[in-house]
Order: sequence, then structure tokens, then C-alpha cells
Amino acid sequence: MYREHLFRKGEGGYSGYRIPSVVATGGNRLLVFAEARRDGLADWGRIDIVCRGGSADGGFAPQKTIAGQEDTTISNPTPVMDADTGILWLMLNSGPASVHEAQVLERGPGRTALCMRSADLGETWSEIRDIGDSVRPGNWSWYAMGPCHAVQLRSGRLLVPANHAVWKKDGPGSGTYISHVLFSDDHGTSWRLGGEIGEYTNECSAAQLPDGRLYMNMRSFLKRGYRAVSVSSDEGITWTEPELDPQLPDPCCQASVICVGDTLYFSNAADSARRVRMTVRKSTDGGYTWSGGTVIHEGPSAYSDLACLPDGRIACVYEGGEEDPYEGICLAVLDPEEIR
Repeated sequence: MYREHLFRKGEGGYSGYRIPSVVATGGNRLLVFAEARRDGLADWGRIDIVCRGGSADGGFAPQKTIAGQEDTTISNPTPVMDADTGILWLMLNSGPASVHEAQVLERGPGRTALCMRSADLGETWSEIRDIGDSVRPGNWSWYAMGPCHAVQLRSGRLLVPANHAVWKKDGPGSGTYISHVLFSDDHGTSWRLGGEIGEYTNECSAAQLPDGRLYMNMRSFLKRGYRAVSVSSDEGITWTEPELDPQLPDPCCQASVICVGDTLYFSNAADSARRVRMTVRKSTDGGYTWSGGTVIHEGPSAYSDLACLPDGRIACVYEGGEEDPYEGICLAVLDPEEIR
């Protein structure tokens, strides 16, 4: 297993880094994104989006800031590569830096949806485009992409896992979190809402199974210590009722899933109560059964994302540290046979 630290708390003029995502850009190269937080490690405040590109075998370029606005929280970097056009899309959210999540849920200014694109594998980026009018109904308060990678389906559809909350009709405040998807069938020119999945779910990750169905793995707020899962047979328009998977312990945190050939790979902090034990496991039957997994960081760990390299190795970027999960963001690269 190859391992490298990519972002460390306190470096680069930022208080810390959170919410990693990764996309493979050809050869053994990866592009890793993160939220760079100026005002501490809270989920609100002045937050920029940074990235580092480099080889999965070592040698990453210095970080660069690709999205940032004064007095604004820009968050949830969710990349997807369009294999048909070579365009790399990055989905984002934004809101006022002074408004935290609880205030949004209590009828504060709602968060909007953004995207930007790169035609040169992340070297340069377009201006940010606000797509909220297309994918954010007016009664939604909270809105969050991913956070981790999005996916291109075999039909060419770009599909982005996301979540939201809805303002209550009869008073202040919002209802429960609900996972949903948005998609583009014209290579990012326009974006539309897909199906909602179910209440008490939010941060989610999708993969297309060998039989064409979509598998969605979600954070659950039912407080039972497991991941929630759902399946779509129509490319994200409708979804099955979410069910908890007792094979996937989770401390109500984010996770990531990808499909490579006939194998699903899944990463998370694999504990039902604490954010510890970053683990990568696999399934060869569409998520019905899962392996015991390989622990890549025994100590404090939290958010993660996965990507597959052309040679079949699995890259995992994850938050981890010795004293707390948010000391930095690391990259681990595993051969498939190392994932038990």
C-alpha cells in the first residue's frame, strides 16, 4: 500500500482542510479536491476549494485555489469526468460565510448549487455557474452535493448524488434531510433534478452496477449505526425505499462507493459509534454481501472518497489523524488483492 499526506491542518494559510474528493484523470494521475477552511474547522465561514494533482505513485503538485469568494462558504467539491467530451465537471454549493447549517435549516438563506468545468484535466477552470434555478426548488433550505465524486453512466448521463431539506409549510424550520440526485443528459449544458430517495438520509455516493441498476449508499440519521442503501432501475428517476445494511457499520458519517468491473468498493470510518478505522471493503454481488475489509487507518478518521486507476489499483483519499480525524487528508493506494 502506498500512502502520502496531501493536506495538513494549518498549512497554506488555512486553519484546516476537510471533505476530500478524487477523480482519476488518465495514466496513474489523480486530482484531489478539498475544502480549505480559513476560520477554523467549522462547516461554515470563509471556505475555498483547493486541489492538488499528481501521480498515484508520488509527486503531487502544490495545492492551488480554484474557487473562492469573499465572505462566502464554497463547499462540497463533487467531481465527475465526462469520458465522451474530456470535460471535467466540479459540482459545488455556496452560501453566506456568516450563516451556519442550523441557521439555514431554521429558514436562513438557502444554499445554492454551482458548477464549473475544466477542459485540461484541472489545469485551468471556467467561471463558476449558478444552476440553482434548475435543480433547487424554492422551498428547499439546505442543499449539499455529494460530498465525494459523481458518476457518468454507461448511457452518457452525468449523475450527481446530493441531499436537501425542505422548509416546513406551517412554521419556521426544515424537515429531515433527504437524499436525491441531479443529472445532465447533454454533457453539462443543462442540469435537471432526478428522484428523491428517502427521509433521514443525506450525504450519499452512487455506482452503476454491471446489470445497469444504480446502487446508492447513504448516511443515515436513524441512529442505528449502519449505512442506508437504495437502488434505481431507471437511471435515478425512481428509487427503492432506503434500507439499513447491517454489514456496513457507520458512525453517521460520509462514505464512498465505486464499481470496477463486477466489484463494488466501499470506504468509510467503519465503526457504529466513533469516527475511527478507515476501512476499504468489496462486494462481488452488487452489494448484497461485503468482505470484512482492510483497515488503512486504525485511528481517528472521517470522510473519504475512492477512484480506480487504469491498472486496477484503488485510490482512497481520507481524513485522518492521531488525535482527531481532521489533522489532514491522506492518500492511500491499494492493489485489489490487498482489499480483503
